[in-house]
Amino acid sequence: MKEYDCKYLIAFLVLWMTHCHSLTPTQDDFPVDNVIHLSDAVSEIRPVKLSEIVDTIIFLPLETDGNLIGNRTQIIFADRHVFAGRMVFNLKGKYVCDIGRLGQGPGEGYVSRVVEKKNKYYSFNGQKLVAYDSLGKYAGKERFIMEWRGLDFANAGSNIVVGAGDTVFFLNTNFDLIKKRRVVPPWSEKTTTYNVDVVLRLFSQNTDSVLFYNYINDTIYRVLDDDFSPRWIVDLREEDKVPLKHLLGSEEDRLYTGSQHYTANDLEGWDFLRETDNKIRSFAVYETEHKLIICWLKLREFWRLRNLQPSFLQVAWYDKKTGETVAVDGEGFIDDLSSLGTFYPLCGTHEDYMITYQWPFDLRERVNSLESSGQWVDKNLKELLSSVEDEDNPILIMAHLKQ
Repeated sequence: MKEYDCKYLIAFLVLWMTHCHSLTPTQDDFPVDNVIHLSDAVSEIRPVKLSEIVDTIIFLPLETDGNLIGNRTQIIFADRHVFAGRMVFNLKGKYVCDIGRLGQGPGEGYVSRVVEKKNKYYSFNGQKLVAYDSLGKYAGKERFIMEWRGLDFANAGSNIVVGAGDTVFFLNTNFDLIKKRRVVPPWSEKTTTYNVDVVLRLFSQNTDSVLFYNYINDTIYRVLDDDFSPRWIVDLREEDKVPLKHLLGSEEDRLYTGSQHYTANDLEGWDFLRETDNKIRSFAVYETEHKLIICWLKLREFWRLRNLQPSFLQVAWYDKKTGETVAVDGEGFIDDLSSLGTFYPLCGTHEDYMITYQWPFDLRERVNSLESSGQWVDKNLKELLSSVEDEDNPILIMAHLKQ
């Protein structure tokens, strides 16, 4: 590892702490039978009302009862439960248990992702995997995987899978390594990434189907027990792609170079910024029966340090029946079914629902604002807010997709 002098170390930390990392795809010619024309869709981007693809909205409050979710905790739906960090809820929003506990001892630590198999839980936090029983208690089994630089974790048939920047690792439920598969082209150094974005996903699951989105070659795979099968290509024009050299290699070294430009007051001279600005970057793909939901943005890295307007998360969908891809203008769907303003599927999908969440105090503030200006308010939302407190856990918002 390089020895940094003090000013470069400080600059490096500034860049790291302000960096919101997300997935960037490129394309390769894998033999898949469907192509998602994302560049074409973005070039014809348009506002979309939620009612164009959704027929019903359901509100599902997560039980509080003294168990509070952190405000940056990622909420993930599984077949039988909803996971919010280490907290487990059933599909009706009732609190079930916590997975493990904080600490430095065996089976302890923070929890980033959880999967469930045969009434047992398995957690991942980038540094280790831990097994728990059906009550969330430590089952005496863990494996440290810090050297893998894992970013995401999911089911893989009867096994589990960890995804890193350049390699996918398949393990059984005893945490024995079954297979590892490199998923990037040959490169002179290990590809490492800092995962500081709670919405970043390499894997997504809906019912028994798990997808792996390889952002290096623009391919969406279906995950098998110890391998994956190519299913879709995300097609981007050359002018919309992040150059390969900025996807591979060490993020640490890249940020060190950036820190040198930062201390020299020359961030705009950094080739990484010049060559990635306004490129399209996908960071998650979710599946339903008839659609793929694609979460993406146009890059504008370190916008705070550069005094630029921020980039923001956007959404697109691919229709499996028609092959049409539609990119939605703005920060989500225009909600014409309820009183949300906009709808963005932060929690991905479950069955035929797109899912997001909002905190009760945010929803109450919006409802009060609408009422004070004489605008229509969804009576179902208003009734729900009368039964929850501002400090309660988030309310899940489930938008049912039209068939």
